[in-house]
Amino acid sequence: MGLFNKNKLEIKLEKKEYSPGETIKGIVELEVKKPLKGNLLEVALIGAVIKTNTGHSYHSFDDHHSSFDDDNSFETASPFYFSKKVLDEEKEYTSYKYEFELKIPEKVHEEEPSFDGTLGKLMDFSRKLGGHPPKIEWYVKAQLEIPRKIDLRASSTIILN
Repeated sequence: MGLFNKNKLEIKLEKKEYSPGETIKGIVELEVKKPLKGNLLEVALIGAVIKTNTGHSYHSFDDHHSSFDDDNSFETASPFYFSKKVLDEEKEYTSYKYEFELKIPEKVHEEEPSFDGTLGKLMDFSRKLGGHPPKIEWYVKAQLEIPRKIDLRASSTIILN
């Protein structure tokens, strides 16, 4: 159950590639070392625009020497689609496997932001400068809300044709 015997949440999907109109089937597996008070366990299908941002961090060694780090990049996700399903309510959670199904709408791709027009021009400009243009990513995310503690989370990227 992990290196330090910690609580764990995991998503297991029947497959990784889907088409609009299909149903995502899977299991959210919760492993806890002892009963755990939780407010809500939910699973969601999320579509997001992923942007890679490159920042410059400043390191100061002393008053006279400093350097900039150009390899400081991170990703941000801006969700544009979110559909969730509650798997369980407030209770004492124990280790358990929750089966779930999430229906993908037939016209789900209509929810995706367009990279035409101004946004498309910005992406081309970013590419020419050696940047990372935004991309669309779909994933299934599970979360157990735990009062006054860090929530348990798991996600699995899917391919949506």
